[in-house]
Amino acid sequence: MENNHVKLEIPSKQTEISIHFVGDVHLGASGCDKERFKAKVKEIASDKNAYWIDMGDDCDCITTDDPRFSMSAYPSNAKLSDFVVENQAKEYIRITKPIASQCIGKHLGNHEAKFTKHKNFDVHQYIIEANNLRSLAYCALTKLFFIIKGGTAFTTTIFSHHGAGGATTTAGALNKVEKFIFSHKADIYLMAHTHQLATKEYPRLGTQETYSEHAKIVERPQILLLTGGYLRTYQQGVTGYGEVKGYQPIKLGSPKITFNREQHNKIDQYVMRVVA
Repeated sequence: MENNHVKLEIPSKQTEISIHFVGDVHLGASGCDKERFKAKVKEIASDKNAYWIDMGDDCDCITTDDPRFSMSAYPSNAKLSDFVVENQAKEYIRITKPIASQCIGKHLGNHEAKFTKHKNFDVHQYIIEANNLRSLAYCALTKLFFIIKGGTAFTTTIFSHHGAGGATTTAGALNKVEKFIFSHKADIYLMAHTHQLATKEYPRLGTQETYSEHAKIVERPQILLLTGGYLRTYQQGVTGYGEVKGYQPIKLGSPKITFNREQHNKIDQYVMRVVA
């Protein structure tokens, strides 16, 4: 588990900050929606107040000698070079290079971990070193310090985990995330791996963080997020792993959370909103 403290400079109190959670791209798989992924990268690059966490499984990491490999999962025009993991990693590095400086950290995914265990190539470390990223390993606590003109405006804590297990329903996957509330203190809880894109929010009440003789009760919710992905479950003319397993079609893409300063009961607060 990693402990990650990050300072984010905010130009003014009116600035909206966005944190994107991007993972399960599976570059190299025939079902990877590469154009949708590139569009997400372009969205982050175009916003100087946007940041992102890489949730892992950036590359598919399934080679021709892998027991999970099947030519039926690829179109007839697939090339052997598509299955070379180093080529997948190089393409991921090239695509994400424009937003590398906006990355808060990168998780290790189960596909990357399994490949590295059996091969002499650490794809996770390769991407980290190429783009100068912070490794969040398999799970991490990240505390964000939002700074305005040299003073801390507010903080938020994120617990993020690549994910494990085979939950096939959204409710089942959210239940797995929910369990972390009882063991890890955070405002936002993230899990990848299932490729599902969903959110759940719990209202939480507390007292305002600044001293006042007339302190107010304020709301600061806890947010659970399944961070989606870019691998299609079904493709015409191709029999992929998800189809064989009978998985549900999923909504492709990545969520983000926006932070905006608003006034409630005459108290300045930063309000979090999920955009999926």
